[in-house]
Amino acid sequence: MTRLAWALAWTAVAFWSLLAWAAYGLVGFFGGLLARGAELVSSDPGTVEFVFNSLSFLRDAGLGVVTVVWAVVSLAILAVPFVLSRAKARVRAAQPGYDNQIVYPPGGSLPFAVPRPEDSHRDGPRR
Repeated sequence: MTRLAWALAWTAVAFWSLLAWAAYGLVGFFGGLLARGAELVSSDPGTVEFVFNSLSFLRDAGLGVVTVVWAVVSLAILAVPFVLSRAKARVRAAQPGYDNQIVYPPGGSLPFAVPRPEDSHRDGPRR
């Protein structure tokens, strides 16, 4: 179930990315057209420069907004299966038949010391 949720979420992010990429391209294209047409507003070079810089700033701000909205929505889409998988893990761990005990290999075959539950107590080690 969680694999399906992750697969659907990544598919949704892919489609959302295509849509955001198209919006990014449109904002860049039309913003560039508007900025390049700044000389149609006035014949004064100072005014043309101001209009060009203003429209270029607005185009760049629009591109930034598209990028931020894409990132926030992508994270929101991916948060859904993340929350579902965490909730499923908590429900599974809370079930009475769920075995969440640590299993130690026989004969202490680990290359490092692992404290066993029977070796540690609240009052300190058993003597």
